[in-house]
Amino acid sequence: MDDRHIERLSEGEVIECIGELLAIAIARSGRLLRAPALHRANAPGTSASVVDSVALIRDPVERKLARFLKHAGPCRPSDIAATLGLNRWLVGRKLRRLRAAGICEAVGKTRASHYQLRANYQAN
Repeated sequence: MDDRHIERLSEGEVIECIGELLAIAIARSGRLLRAPALHRANAPGTSASVVDSVALIRDPVERKLARFLKHAGPCRPSDIAATLGLNRWLVGRKLRRLRAAGICEAVGKTRASHYQLRANYQAN
């Protein structure tokens, strides 16, 4: 890995890279428990494959927010804006769009509310 490449990344992009590397390390460690049938269905070369729903988001800012929530977990909009270096108004608007699309959900009310990616899509 080229150290100079990391220097050009924003803090949010560094956090995103670290989150992705941690996810890869956890997946490769075998500590994630899955049913054996799920392994066979998602094996390379089979017709069934896992689709990263975040990668399907068309808007780059919304995709960035969803990736951040995927790796960071529940966060307040102000924390997201500060970490990613985005305008708080823009983050709020994009989170409302993601919530309306059923991708994320708000937990809590008023100033204590946090946004997180939805884990259950059966309500869609």
